[in-house]
Amino acid sequence: RTNHTHYLTSVQGGGKDGEKKKKKAAAGDAGGRTELSPPPGYIEERLALYTKLKEEHDALMAERAEKDSKPIKVTLPDGKVVEAESWKTTPYQVAAGIR
Repeated sequence: RTNHTHYLTSVQGGGKDGEKKKKKAAAGDAGGRTELSPPPGYIEERLALYTKLKEEHDALMAERAEKDSKPIKVTLPDGKVVEAESWKTTPYQVAAGIR
C-alpha cells in the first residue's frame, strides 16, 4: 500500500516533486529558459561553420541553376500544367500561381 500511495501522491501533484513545480510556477519561471551570459564559445564556432556551409551550398545551387536549368512542365493534381524552370522554380512559386 505504501508504494501505491506514493504513486497516487506523485500523480496527483502532491509530494516533493509537486511542491517543487508549484514553487517554480510561483517564482515566475518561464519554462526553464534562461540566456547564458556570455554565450558558450561553441556557439560562435557553429555559427561560423553554418555560414560557411550555407555560402558553399548557395554557390553550388547558383552554379547548377546557371548550367543545368531547362524549361519543364509541372502537372498539378487537377491536371493543370504549369511552365517552370528546373533548379530555379520552387514548389512555393508553383503553388502561388494556382488560382
